[in-house]
Parts: sequence; C-alpha cells; structure tokens
Amino acid sequence: WTRALARSSAVPLLVALVLGGHSFPAGGQGASAPKRDAVAANVRTTEALIAALERENLDAILARLAEDVEVVLPLAPDGNNDPTHIDRFAGRQATRAMLWRTFFAYRQIDFVDDVITPSSDGRVVFVEARGDFVTLDGRPYRNVYLIKLVFDDAGAVTRIEEWTNPVTAALTWDFSLRELPTPPSVPTSSSGAGT
Repeated sequence: WTRALARSSAVPLLVALVLGGHSFPAGGQGASAPKRDAVAANVRTTEALIAALERENLDAILARLAEDVEVVLPLAPDGNNDPTHIDRFAGRQATRAMLWRTFFAYRQIDFVDDVITPSSDGRVVFVEARGDFVTLDGRPYRNVYLIKLVFDDAGAVTRIEEWTNPVTAALTWDFSLRELPTPPSVPTSSSGAGT
C-alpha cells in the first residue's frame, strides 16, 4: 500500500492477508475483510491523486473528485482556528482555481516518505508525507502533511482536509503571523510569603 510498507519485512504476510481477504480480530479467528475491493480501489485512487498532483495534472485530479467536493485547510497561517476563518473550497470549480494557484506557485511538487492508511471500510484514507517542493523562484519548501480523503460509494472523493505546518507556509510566503497576546506576569516571591 505504501512505499514505506514495501520496504518492511512484514510485507509478505500483510500482502497475503490483504489479497486473501482476511483480517484477524482480537480473538485470532480469520474473518472476511469488509469491502476489500473498495478499500483497495480507494487506496489506488489516493496514490493516483498524489501522482497527479506531483505531475500537476489537473484533469487527472478533477476526474477523481465528486462534483460537490469540499477542500478544507483547517490550520490558518495566522493562528486563527475559527471555522469561519479557515480556507474552504466548495465544488470542483473552486478546487480547480485553488489547484491552479498551487501549480503556479511551485516548479516542483514532490511528496516523500508517504504513508497511506485506509479505514477498515476504505471510506476514509489518510496520507502522511513530507513535502520536497521548490517554489517558482527556486526556494525550497519543505512542509509536513496529513491529508484526509473521504470517498463516496462510487469511489469519488467528496472531502479533502489538509493539515500542514502553517508557520512553515507563513515564513515561505510572507503570510502575517498574528502576534498572540502575552499573558500578564504574575508576581512571585522567592520566600513563598508573597510580596
């Protein structure tokens, strides 16, 4: 499922379990894996989306998204986590515009050390990765990513949430980092008797 897993010595057993359609619950008895075809298909779609993003292939990305897809970036560079303040892109057109801005910002998009983890039914897939990006003007941009993809019954992506370090983005792109208020100082005494 992942490049990191492929280097693991556990691969033969894991592959046998997945391809054989068995999972082992706590009791140790074999049971049929739930909707293994959907799980495998959604993992393949996730891998295809990562590859398409790295190649800046907008059509390949949009083809895998539901018409009413929503993309949410929950961590704002200025530290304001209010749900009305964070970036949201609703629908394919808004997502297309956001992707074009992304493609215009970088000359290289590369995800490294990615780990793909599906839920047991495959409806949700998480991607953990480090970015090895280069900005259009040649600066390295190395952020970390946690991406959640939600799939519908047809295998289209209906929601994407991307968590990334907002400080790294703010420093690279000169976004404003709002100063957080400093708590008032509390007088202290070394004698423990107060002042």
